[in-house]
Amino acid sequence: MAILRKCMCWTVQDGAWVSAVWTLVTSIISFIMFFVDLADFAGKSWGLPQWPFAFDVDWRMHVWKGFLACDIVMLVANILLIMAAALVMHGLKKMTIDRAILACKWFCVIMALYEPVELGIVIYMFSWYGANIWRFVWQVWWFMFWLIRFFVNIFAALCIYSRAQELMYDIAFMYGEEPEHRGPEMAPLTLEMKVNRMTSSKC
Repeated sequence: MAILRKCMCWTVQDGAWVSAVWTLVTSIISFIMFFVDLADFAGKSWGLPQWPFAFDVDWRMHVWKGFLACDIVMLVANILLIMAAALVMHGLKKMTIDRAILACKWFCVIMALYEPVELGIVIYMFSWYGANIWRFVWQVWWFMFWLIRFFVNIFAALCIYSRAQELMYDIAFMYGEEPEHRGPEMAPLTLEMKVNRMTSSKC
């Protein structure tokens, strides 16, 4: 049985799609934020609105190596998460069921690695801000963005994992066995073929 049977007011199928879109959009935003922060260390101006101490690096130059490492790690992590979310979006619409299941599982693996890394890095970075988190617009935005995204990402991973479980049970229902036990003579089914077969079986 899938972990989730419903995703708020959506089915798990729709919820998994929305979760992938959420992850893709927020990961792009996170990538931009860390990239701009990294750009300030390089001394480049991108013509973006600057709030007081928004991207100021002078006060943290004594720990610049730590912040620089955090920016680089999160840039790579966000690229991986963007790719995973895009793969799930494509897999749920265009791929065969087996590959869609694999895409969902890879997404969950990457998310399981991403969340602890992000948690540790954000705790490190905001430990230097201290009480200044609530004094400047940029720090408040970044902190609230991360806090909300952290918990929603966990729910998104559960939703996508539940969709993978649903697809596995659909295959087991159609073939009477688990997907990994299917013979090579059984051609992979697309999601459209799955829907057609299940619809025809109810008639």
